[in-house]
Amino acid sequence: MNFRYLLLILVFCSFAQAETYLSPLDFGLSLMEHGMVDYCNTPDNIQCGNYNSDCYPDIARFNGNKLEIFLFMGKGYTPEPQQSRIFMQPIKSLTFDDNIWDSIDNLVVTFEDNSEKTFCHNGGCLDLSGTPKSQSKPEIPRRVSEADFEIVWESEPRPYGMDRCAVGDLDNDGINELVTWWKEEYYSLDAWILIYKSIGDDEYELFMEEPFYTIEAPHPILSQLLITDLDQNGQKELIYTREYTYIWEFSAPGEYIPWNCSIHFSRAVVDVEVCDVDQDNILELAFVTSNYELTPPTMYQVEEFSNKSPYPWHSYGFTPIWSTWQDWVDNRLAVGDFDNDGAVDIVSGNFGSVGSYDPIDIQFFRYDSAGPPYFQQQWLHTGLPLSCATPVIADMDMVIDGENELFAAGLFPNGGSAFIWESTGFGTGYASWQDTTNLIYGPHESVLGIIDDTPSIMTTVIYFQNQNNTLLRLFGLENSHYRCLWRSASLDSVAYYNSLFIDIDQDGKDNFITGSWVYDFMTPNKIFDWEQTSSGVFINPGYTKVHSFTLHRNYPNPFNSSTVIPFELSKPSDIRLSIYDIYGRIVHEHRENNLAPGHYSVDWRASDLSSGIYIIKLIAKGEKQIIKGVLMK
Repeated sequence: MNFRYLLLILVFCSFAQAETYLSPLDFGLSLMEHGMVDYCNTPDNIQCGNYNSDCYPDIARFNGNKLEIFLFMGKGYTPEPQQSRIFMQPIKSLTFDDNIWDSIDNLVVTFEDNSEKTFCHNGGCLDLSGTPKSQSKPEIPRRVSEADFEIVWESEPRPYGMDRCAVGDLDNDGINELVTWWKEEYYSLDAWILIYKSIGDDEYELFMEEPFYTIEAPHPILSQLLITDLDQNGQKELIYTREYTYIWEFSAPGEYIPWNCSIHFSRAVVDVEVCDVDQDNILELAFVTSNYELTPPTMYQVEEFSNKSPYPWHSYGFTPIWSTWQDWVDNRLAVGDFDNDGAVDIVSGNFGSVGSYDPIDIQFFRYDSAGPPYFQQQWLHTGLPLSCATPVIADMDMVIDGENELFAAGLFPNGGSAFIWESTGFGTGYASWQDTTNLIYGPHESVLGIIDDTPSIMTTVIYFQNQNNTLLRLFGLENSHYRCLWRSASLDSVAYYNSLFIDIDQDGKDNFITGSWVYDFMTPNKIFDWEQTSSGVFINPGYTKVHSFTLHRNYPNPFNSSTVIPFELSKPSDIRLSIYDIYGRIVHEHRENNLAPGHYSVDWRASDLSSGIYIIKLIAKGEKQIIKGVLMK
């Protein structure tokens, strides 16, 4: 057995005092040949799954008439369960319900007389009382930091849903929309898409509330939600997924056409990215899907947009580029050329716990145009005992040369960790920065944003101590060194989901938008808007004399479809403004001749481009300056 990739040990030690933690091996689970734990083929009295709000594997176990739930705690599992219940009759087996396309796991307990009882994930964990959420009670106060970010808006509460959101100018009216969903409770037959408009500084208006359906089950639920322009016709699509993919194409405010779609899933969609893996300027969707109850549990797939057929099926057509099965569970992916070798990579996010100080290798798939298969499995040998659960690919160090790095937040033997991998070529590189003190527990999501002109990562950490809590950690550059820039206080009883960065109200201050699950079953869920308090809109200084050639930060940044690029000239000049994608291709160019000294700006519309980081270069009189803009649709 090769233990180099072993992700678990039997006993963990904390920094402050010796604490005993259990590993899955203590519950009778086994290791596979590649060193991953087999969470799918378990002893008869055990069912692994996601029983609280994070993506780390939890364990349900029964003995006679007693049911126990052990939640993953960052360093392993505590000897005593966090939840338990004793029934009147013996338990025969544990399974999930039939909704394998949901990203949450509802536990079905079958008794010796073959009767069944289903326990739903109605918030932070399983509701072992078996009673559905029926009415609200006063909300538990949340502690909110007053430092660099603060909550400036919360949506009206809804009893179920609100854990997925998407942001962008969905209807091309120049105003950003925030999209989410809700229903009364898990088994409700009716569900709605909510569309809010950003109507002012930290102000929202509920613009649309549209019912939606899924054909695979009578009670609709969605697993992912995003806004993009797949066919690049200038009209945005709202996409939601479950077993199938559903598309609403918007032509104007309040006006959309629902389309069918050929993409089908055999597992719950746990992550998705819009990308162009073959660099042919035709967009693809890259998915990772997983379910603990099925074997194999995980599938990766990439689907390229091919056509729209109004008749007879009124559908979006896609061409499968690549897919692969995997016998361990992954829950995140990142798409991009992290090693800068010209080939697009898909980096896996694995939520298995880390027990030894042996180096952990990170799985990625490298695009190979000579395929099929068009992606080849590779392993990044970091030499570090740090895992990669929530990968992000971007130019993190602000060396404006289009060179990407890999940000990897995950686990190490004593809790949460993060590091940046600086590649020096295919399969080679080094960790230019690492942190094993600020995350405490394993990260749930990592989201890229541009904070004060600097690429930054907001990481959410969900942990369970009598109830779910969320911590926010902002990592970014300061004085040329990467560090933790900001830490939130613990947010009681709430677990953040599907977070993203965008200057939604276009005031020059970055917003961190997130959906949520609330732990308490009687407390409804909300969408939260955190806004940066330490930055503002760049304002041109009137007609004051210009002393130097300067390319200022574009605003808003990140932006959805258009952004303003301001600059100053100190002498008469011809100018050339060139904008490049991360592959070095020019996507826009603007030239002007004989401009007088003064203050100028260029309005760049990028509605036909895909989300990503773009390099903006201005040349005047032999001088050049470079900034970066982030397009987020």
